[in-house]
Amino acid sequence: STLVAAFACLLLIMPALVPPAAAAPPTTRQPLGRLVGSGVRVDARVAGRAGAIPRAHRTLVRRTVKLGPARAPKGARPTPNALSRVSGTAGPTGTSRIAVQPQLSNPALTQKITTNFPGLAQAGACGTCEPPDPWIAVSPSYLVQSTNGMVRISNRFGSVLLSVPTSSLFSVPSDRYDSDPRILWDGIHGRWVGVIMTYNFDASQNGLELAVSATADPRGAWTVYSIDTGIYLPDYPGISSSPDEILLTSDDFDGATFAGPTLYIIDWSNVSAGTSLYVGGFPYNASSAHFRPALMLSAAPNVPVIYETAGGTPGYFEVKGTARAWARVGDRDLSTAPYGLAPFADPTTMPQPVQPGGVTISQAVDERPTDAVYRDGQLWFVATGDYFDTTNHWTQARYSRVSTAANETAPSAAFDFTTQVPSHYFMPGVGISGNGTAFLVATVTDASQYPKTVVAEVLPNLELSSFTDVEGSTEAYSGDRWGDFVGVAADPSGSGSAWFSHEIVASGGGWRTSVARVVSDADAPSLPGVITQALAPPATLGSTVPLRVAWAAATDPGSGVKSYLVERSDDGGPFVASSTPATSVTQSIRVGHLVRYRVSAIDDAGNVGPPQYGATYRPLVYQQGSSTVYRGTWGRQLATAFSGGSAKYATRFGRYVTFTATSARSIAFVTTRARTRGAFRVYVDGHLRATVSAWSAVTRYRQLIYQYSWGTPGTHRIRIYVLGTVRHPRVDVDAFVVLR
Repeated sequence: STLVAAFACLLLIMPALVPPAAAAPPTTRQPLGRLVGSGVRVDARVAGRAGAIPRAHRTLVRRTVKLGPARAPKGARPTPNALSRVSGTAGPTGTSRIAVQPQLSNPALTQKITTNFPGLAQAGACGTCEPPDPWIAVSPSYLVQSTNGMVRISNRFGSVLLSVPTSSLFSVPSDRYDSDPRILWDGIHGRWVGVIMTYNFDASQNGLELAVSATADPRGAWTVYSIDTGIYLPDYPGISSSPDEILLTSDDFDGATFAGPTLYIIDWSNVSAGTSLYVGGFPYNASSAHFRPALMLSAAPNVPVIYETAGGTPGYFEVKGTARAWARVGDRDLSTAPYGLAPFADPTTMPQPVQPGGVTISQAVDERPTDAVYRDGQLWFVATGDYFDTTNHWTQARYSRVSTAANETAPSAAFDFTTQVPSHYFMPGVGISGNGTAFLVATVTDASQYPKTVVAEVLPNLELSSFTDVEGSTEAYSGDRWGDFVGVAADPSGSGSAWFSHEIVASGGGWRTSVARVVSDADAPSLPGVITQALAPPATLGSTVPLRVAWAAATDPGSGVKSYLVERSDDGGPFVASSTPATSVTQSIRVGHLVRYRVSAIDDAGNVGPPQYGATYRPLVYQQGSSTVYRGTWGRQLATAFSGGSAKYATRFGRYVTFTATSARSIAFVTTRARTRGAFRVYVDGHLRATVSAWSAVTRYRQLIYQYSWGTPGTHRIRIYVLGTVRHPRVDVDAFVVLR
């Protein structure tokens, strides 16, 4: 491995260039020119408001990098819809490779798609450009989806909050096009960070735009930093955000000639301070390619990077330090002993996907590792490969796992998981949920099925599932490019779930995207909190009264609580179920009849938790009696409109009535509302609780106008104190309702 203690002269609005601290690694090209420009503040609310039109987009020609000798693809006999673990070792001290095992899937693992809604589409995002480059980032409150040409911000239910052209969000210079946007949610810093490539018409002026949101709300202000790469087109940008650093990478081209990859390092402390950025890093020569910095979902000393070596094999190194004092450490070839990962496919000979009717997507795939992600000692990366079933070649989805502490010590194990079936699996994506489950996404097509998206899961113990269909197309794709990648993001609100943005064929043969949430959660939610109950005014007293039943929320770390199963038993009969996403329901219950509730939580995977039982109680109506004591002069009026046929009333200030109830959980006051009715104070157990007006433009009898409740039953007193309101002083005492 090559240690790097040097940095290219990458600087943003500093008085002078800071010279490198030590010699840089050898390179065959000169350091890039003006690499960093001035920061510009962009308000996404203004830039993305209604009426904003995305800038015209050009479709870039795919730039192919062929490293290493031609490589014959490996294969095995086909097994329908099977993921196979085909290579790897138990660790750096082992020497044996794991033999091909066509079917390792565990049928007990059943990931579930719980959400799937339409995403951005070709026509609205960028006109006719391809490929879409679908990507997604997720916070506890927002989804940020991006494709070439457009960024869409929505809530977790798919409601669109804002759509803004990529050229606006990234403040792309007016003389340039843009491509390959990627945006990440950084939960540690509570901000969004993204990168996009820019280029002019003949690719003679190029660059990267780094965008960082000001807050956790992606609809607010963003700061954009322009990294100018001169004549070098920074293709295929990568991005990673760790607790301390932001890493960017690119494959640099001078025209059609591959110059090599570049690594950029930016300190988060520099970004957070709001000062000029110092960007460390180095441009490497063309002996390696496709640096993929891992998206860091947990803290580690260093940031792992996957790349393609000169021999066309998976390379690994780590980036440590800061922008001004960084090093490339732990460099190794993962195809060699003791790891034994397969080489990347030969991009010049690998097959292209064929759809029904013999329609080929002619530039859909190449061998590049498209993404890498790290969490808690496990690094996953993906690529499209070449599978030979002894008769035909098929594109193959490859998912590789490397066990590493990312602390300069050698990785302890590495495994490949690949599709080995007579169908084209391509454009894979991978994400790691909070509980360590890896979700594997791919597109599949063949002569009998149009492109569809599938997803599988691999547990930390390497148990894997079969693929589950997510969504399919109904016609062939008429374009030439697919992907170039698929975004998969861990869900910060569910340790067993992830979101992904995937490509599907739109009506007419173009592309569209969908956004889906996948969960793998076999654990039931927790017990809901204690059930409470209270009479629920305002309402009219009849043979029933409204009751509000509430409980504290249950918890479900895996996929989150989706709803509650609310079951009710009347007079000791069977429980009758209903459901609600809320933590309360209001229902009518019959006066004088027993009722009992029990509540269970349901998570997004459909698991039902244990029930919380409430108390058994009944509502009772009390008219005039020994429990009701009046002070002062009160009148009495007979009318069938009153509860029980009569009501007492007072019009003078200071008149009051006291009602006492035993074993009471809730007491409600029933009165008349009309133009002639006035205000009164309510005292509960000697304490003033409310001042209530019974005035109404429309006369209404038997009105539950006020209630008070307690967590446990007991003896309580409620006093109604007449205020004698001018011009409408009257207050009626019709009845009291007690829940006991």
